[in-house]
Amino acid sequence: MRGCRFGVDAKDPFAQEKLTLALTSAIEGTYDARELPVHWWGGNKMAEDVLSIFKWNIEKANTFNKDVWRPAVKDGNPVPLVVSILTAAGISVPATKLLNEFISKRKAGATWREINAASDITGNEHFMQRAAWLTDVMNLAGVAGIYSTLANQAAQALAGNKVHGMVFVAGNEVFLTDMVGAIAGYVEALNAGEDPVDAAGAMAKQLVMDVFQTGRAIMNQLPMMQDELQRRSEARDRGVYEQLVNEKPVTQGDFRPNPAIGMREKEFKQTADMAQAAELLGILTKRYFDKFADRPDLLQQKFDSLAKNPDRLFPSLEEDSGLGAARFVGYLNDVFGTDESTRRLRESVVRDALNKAKSEMVPKIELH
Repeated sequence: MRGCRFGVDAKDPFAQEKLTLALTSAIEGTYDARELPVHWWGGNKMAEDVLSIFKWNIEKANTFNKDVWRPAVKDGNPVPLVVSILTAAGISVPATKLLNEFISKRKAGATWREINAASDITGNEHFMQRAAWLTDVMNLAGVAGIYSTLANQAAQALAGNKVHGMVFVAGNEVFLTDMVGAIAGYVEALNAGEDPVDAAGAMAKQLVMDVFQTGRAIMNQLPMMQDELQRRSEARDRGVYEQLVNEKPVTQGDFRPNPAIGMREKEFKQTADMAQAAELLGILTKRYFDKFADRPDLLQQKFDSLAKNPDRLFPSLEEDSGLGAARFVGYLNDVFGTDESTRRLRESVVRDALNKAKSEMVPKIELH
């Protein structure tokens, strides 16, 4: 036991406890300087402050170097590397994917099956997207720490996918930032003429889902959330298709619309209940006339915007004689199967008819 990095004296009565503590610290992380490279943590206060933000990722990378990579490259012992890869493939990646499915968190980047389906349509092998998928799996496993994270960041950027933050910030800072954002969003919604109660509810829900992973998981299991989650999922699938097949870039940046603004408009455009649509239209019509009665140009813009309701989940069945829609159906067949593609096509036809009917309900304002 003395020869290994975690060696303890076998005669020590606390040998088992010390070895367990050392192994646990190496696997879970110490969140301090013990497992960081010495030359990166040499008393330089400025360096320490900067590196402390990334210390968990750096620590995991350093542990990977010492316990996995160095034995394979310098000592001729590939066992730790093989075991790490197999463990990541058999436990870490599947467990993370199951958790993401439970909390309904879909990855923005294309899956391997989606890339293959797009390649069948375009003839393009999408090598950068495949590289992004591979580095994402590596990062999901997390065995190489900051190395896999940086590689994934670079690959996602080159593939045109969204690039997200690399590290976790302290919980109180996250909570403070999200709380301030929620308050600012609430004030913005009130200034836009939204109902105070509706705006408060929307921002509270967003705050819970932003700050607490458990809160997001619980919220996403509620029956009232299922239609919204389904729309998000199908919107994500359409976005990936457009990126792979039609080469439409993914919007970069962290901008997110204020969830407390335009809630009634969204409800009107998304509902399949025409009675509810009529009720919502009455509420919106009164709100618009109360706010813009002396500005007929703005009043016209609001009603015109309400009347425009294209299907964002499915290509138009009327454009290009329906060829775009047919191609999308073939793509969905390859990725999800015939039953799912048929369901989405059927629902798109129904949505198209409902959207046209709701657009006809919207008042027309004539400027003189």
